[in-house]
Amino acid sequence: MTSALVVGGWLRGRGRRVATFGALLVGAYDRWERLVWLGSVGTGFTDGSLRVLRARLDALSQPISPFIVQPPVPECDVSWVEPAIVVDVMHEVPRGSRSRLQAAVWKRIRFDLSPEAIALPPQFSA
Repeated sequence: MTSALVVGGWLRGRGRRVATFGALLVGAYDRWERLVWLGSVGTGFTDGSLRVLRARLDALSQPISPFIVQPPVPECDVSWVEPAIVVDVMHEVPRGSRSRLQAAVWKRIRFDLSPEAIALPPQFSA
């Protein structure tokens, strides 16, 4: 399935991605309008999309996490951003009590959607 999600941060890239990023940290808004972290997506990017996204991410940098609960990522590897970018992410339907993205693959930026309109998909529980 594919879900539109909001980018709230990114993880430092390594190897051939050292100049861009390793993964995006994404989430959606709950009914109280809090950004809930749902997971990360680190595959599906082209070289061009990595460069375009990194430029947009750099322009949105902020010092604190926009997520209501801090994602379990090393602070030294993460950069936080203003939640202003919406992306489509293809993923498996979450099963059981695990309410995080599984097998996530980036598809595209959604310029037609406002981040505030991205509600927590029903298959994820907050």
